[in-house]
Amino acid sequence: MACEKWLVGGKPCFVMMVDSYKIRAAGKEFYFDFHSFTGPQMVGKRGKPIHTFPPQKSPFWDALFWWIKQGKQVDADGWCVFKWEMKPVNILKHLGGRNYMVLA
Repeated sequence: MACEKWLVGGKPCFVMMVDSYKIRAAGKEFYFDFHSFTGPQMVGKRGKPIHTFPPQKSPFWDALFWWIKQGKQVDADGWCVFKWEMKPVNILKHLGGRNYMVLA
């Protein structure tokens, strides 16, 4: 992440530039910028911001989860590197009504 000096209205302004990433999930390619405070911002192939996000059940979110959890590694071509893993699933015991106990 770099900080660049820009002139805004003739006055200096420092702007944090975020890195752009590419990730593959379920045969699709997703392009995004990532900032540790704000999370992902979707961009097009040329880096122009897109103001829509993939749907909640999109494979992008699982891929992003594992990429972040595994240390945000990127290969020489700029593609995110991660291994798909199974998300842990809680085993629940129903105690009655809305009450459950987590067994594992």
